[in-house]
Amino acid sequence: MSKLFGGNSGLLGHKSQYTAVPQGFSDEDVSDEVDEFTQKQLKCGDLELKLLPRVEVGKKGRGTRPVKEVEIKGKSKAKFYCLCALVSVVCIGGFVLGALLTKHWTKPHPASENKTIKKGKYSQSERWTKSFEHYGSESCVRLVDLDGDALLDILIGVAKEELMEDMLDMKENDTEDQMKIYCQKKNLEYPCAGEVIALRGYDGKELWTSSTRSASIFMNCEDFDVNKDGIKDCIVSGRQSTVQAIEPRTGKTLWIMDDILHHFKVTWNVYQAVALPDFDDDGVPEILVCHGGEPGIAPEVHDRSSARLIMLSGATGVPMGRYLAMPNNKESYMTPVIYTGEDGSQFILFGSGGETVPGDFMAVSVANFYRYVMELESDTKVPKVVENYPLWSGKGRTPESKIIKIYVGNHKGVMVPPVIIDVNKDGVDDILMSAYDGRVILYDGTTLHPIWATEFSNMESYSTPAPGYFDEDDTIDFMFQLSKGAWPDYTMTQTIVISGKTGEFLWKAASGAVPNEF
Repeated sequence: MSKLFGGNSGLLGHKSQYTAVPQGFSDEDVSDEVDEFTQKQLKCGDLELKLLPRVEVGKKGRGTRPVKEVEIKGKSKAKFYCLCALVSVVCIGGFVLGALLTKHWTKPHPASENKTIKKGKYSQSERWTKSFEHYGSESCVRLVDLDGDALLDILIGVAKEELMEDMLDMKENDTEDQMKIYCQKKNLEYPCAGEVIALRGYDGKELWTSSTRSASIFMNCEDFDVNKDGIKDCIVSGRQSTVQAIEPRTGKTLWIMDDILHHFKVTWNVYQAVALPDFDDDGVPEILVCHGGEPGIAPEVHDRSSARLIMLSGATGVPMGRYLAMPNNKESYMTPVIYTGEDGSQFILFGSGGETVPGDFMAVSVANFYRYVMELESDTKVPKVVENYPLWSGKGRTPESKIIKIYVGNHKGVMVPPVIIDVNKDGVDDILMSAYDGRVILYDGTTLHPIWATEFSNMESYSTPAPGYFDEDDTIDFMFQLSKGAWPDYTMTQTIVISGKTGEFLWKAASGAVPNEF
């Protein structure tokens, strides 16, 4: 994907360099270590997240209630060496990858062997722990220099457990802003249900807390300088239509998206914010979000509301124009991704469908998306974009919205962002799509024709594949995680590596209690 979760987190969007993985260990060795790892904790560099059990809502609901306690442990160092972006539905494969890299192939930094580290004026203890009782979290973790000391600090979203349980009773067809009403009933100032907490990286000191509309899941702290002070701000998004801009040095809220009646549904999710061009020329890029998901609907009910792609003003958070609905009344749980071709043309890649509802993998040019939401004629000149480009010009488009259907699913949806990377080494980024039903397809970035396709039957995946060199050739390969069974009942999980050259299975590492053979 262009940027992790399509939200420009900067892990995969740049021309990253990957190192070949040693081949001198067995699947059995890896399986034992991965299984032990997943039972205890996640460790990314020297940032540790204690893995706490989730409380199931039940089969009628899609989500889970937050855990009762959040605990973060950090090992004090002057610098973190990896960026964690942890989201409950798509990051299990990343957990295992981090475990493998940490266990087998990462040399410890010399400073990590010392009980006390001194750098300049900072005297850093060996470890620190921060716990938040009666809070839960589904949030990614972002590492950002929040206090200007050139050291990375920690941002995490949490939610009050009691309030989040009450949120489950909200109805999507509520026409008023129920979150404001709820805060009033609780004698709390709006926003009240969630918080973003900033922790100083080297000692865990709480720098600030910022209240959010509801539980935040995603944070883009790389693409938007909302107040134009030269420091990138964070666009926070998540449950109950949460979209909010926060100033990272102070935690000050710069704006909150409150247009619930026309563009947003009170119970739906908002996935990670993606940067569009600055169409209105106010100095701040516009925001693209996917808005969808009906958490309380039963799996067997396939009559779903159509999810939406919505454009917001980056400066104010106010929706711009109308929204673009998913074709065929399909839901969506996927953060969109911006694909930029070698000729400068840009497309929005997005998916529809869910665990039990079939969906598609689609694209629409940024220019056509802008014309659609702003209700402009098809020949209207669009500012800040490349026009008259040939990329994918031979692909059919829907008459009004100009959407290209790249892949049509028959049974389940496309729920995780694609990986955008040049696999066939022709100088053009290719597109690796992974559907929820275990089907993985690599598309040529020039033609959109499939290069290869692989399918793991009776397996499902929330995991965006991680690129890396895992065999002896010079073609990038992919690691991801699959679960055996059908949502929500799984018997085991496995970490899989497939060849980027052919899509063929290379090796696997069991990360569940029940062994399985493909």
